[in-house]
Amino acid sequence: VEFPPRPATSCAPHEVSVMAVDSVGDDELRVKLEGLLVNADLTQISIGALRQQLEQALGLSVGALDHRKQHVNALITELVTSSSENKRRAPGGGSEDAQAASKEKKRSKHDKQDKEDKKDKKDKKDKKDKKDKPREEGRAGEPKVAVVAEAHTQDVAPPLAGDDVVHPPPLSADAPAVSASAPSLAEPVAAPAHNEPPLSSESAAPDAFAAPVAEEPQGLGATDFMFADFTDEALAESDMPEPTQLRSNAWAISGGEDGSLRMWNLEDFSCQLVIDGHNGQVHAVAMDLHDNRLLSGASDGCKLWDLRRGTCLKTYSGVRDGCFCLRARRLRIGEVVGGCGDGSLLIWDAATGECKHTVPVAHPGGCWALDVSWERQQAASGGDTSFKIWSMDGWSCLHKVEDHHGGIMALSVDWAALKVLVAAGICGRDNRNLRLWDLESKEAQSLSGCEDTPANLAAHWANGVAITGGWDAQLRKWQLDTGLCVQTFSTDFGRIRSMAVDFDSEQVLCGSSAGALHIVDLRQERVLQTLDGHIGGVTALCAVF
Repeated sequence: VEFPPRPATSCAPHEVSVMAVDSVGDDELRVKLEGLLVNADLTQISIGALRQQLEQALGLSVGALDHRKQHVNALITELVTSSSENKRRAPGGGSEDAQAASKEKKRSKHDKQDKEDKKDKKDKKDKKDKKDKPREEGRAGEPKVAVVAEAHTQDVAPPLAGDDVVHPPPLSADAPAVSASAPSLAEPVAAPAHNEPPLSSESAAPDAFAAPVAEEPQGLGATDFMFADFTDEALAESDMPEPTQLRSNAWAISGGEDGSLRMWNLEDFSCQLVIDGHNGQVHAVAMDLHDNRLLSGASDGCKLWDLRRGTCLKTYSGVRDGCFCLRARRLRIGEVVGGCGDGSLLIWDAATGECKHTVPVAHPGGCWALDVSWERQQAASGGDTSFKIWSMDGWSCLHKVEDHHGGIMALSVDWAALKVLVAAGICGRDNRNLRLWDLESKEAQSLSGCEDTPANLAAHWANGVAITGGWDAQLRKWQLDTGLCVQTFSTDFGRIRSMAVDFDSEQVLCGSSAGALHIVDLRQERVLQTLDGHIGGVTALCAVF
């Protein structure tokens, strides 16, 4: 579908800033960056922070370099790599004085270590002497024997046969142990971890019998990948890490017509994982970062994935004619609700993938939209020309509202006020494309303004705001109490095939027909970033902002 071009507008303030940035040459950028890197701690600073410092050094506004982001990031990476290499080759700074200072520092460190070793040995000997002192006092008449016994405990190996050694008489049963740090042989000793033999007093460190150190890693290092579960140690354990261990706080999952799934870091805009897991178009995705799980519904079925390895854990049973919509609360435990192309609703056990319940003919023309309240145990489904409200206790139908020509494309429910926002698939401009229904009165309010099917919608019911995007290549912001469109943003990437919304920042992640994701800022009314990766349309999105 071809859309008319946007009308020409006067030069906006940020366009003037862009022209000023374009006048800054690479040489000036390089000089400023080299100055910033002189005292920068490269282990603590990020590329984004360096770019912001560069904007300040150039006297530019925040975000002025965004349109040259890729080029500036490449320049920063080049200079950071060069700076790190120089520091590695010349840790003392290159001068003779600095090298001498480095040697003196190493020598001082070595001397300090020697002093600590001597102190440890002295402390060990003092502890042994204190323990041996009661024995010597109790056997004052046998000083020579006590000395020989002490000497024997300090031997590394037993004497060879034929050596001239004075053997002490056996100690009495109530005599204290000879060893200063090893336990008495008469007492049972618990085996250390991994079934290793107990350490002897000669080979044991001063803290050899201290509490064992936990085997699990205690924190994330600077070289860890996306999150801790990608390490070999974590993969060997059954416990999953907490979401706070993620290096990024903003993630997105996209599915496309090419059958692939992609995981995106929305802070550095990188693709962290690609799963070629389906033989047909992906229609729905649900992500659980707490358990590192991903659920995808596609033309060839519904599958559960491990985000640590990118492997398929389960293929959910019972899907016919594809899975087009999904709702889940947790993907390790609990339930999953899916809508299928044959019109059925399937309820699965999230852990096993087994179908627990089936509503065989929920929507004869296919089920395309879902919303679920896990607290109220109610669900809403849309398909063909009607939407229905279900009680999840027995899956009985509580409400049914018809007269949605073109089929229901998307819906969102205000469970407290019993209102439903419904987007229908009527082609072209039609007042019935977007309606807000009151379930008690069964009356609808039309939200007029869409030029074509609003295939995607999201609502923030507490704020009384909704955002739609669809085939007219436009994002619209609606005030739900008045039913008025308060903002329209026309995109230049065509039809919006999928959508995820961050209402706090008023940013919208849009999937286009060309295989790219576009991050749109409605406050600034511009596209902040474009993420390429899919072949064909991006047909499913979910995100944690």
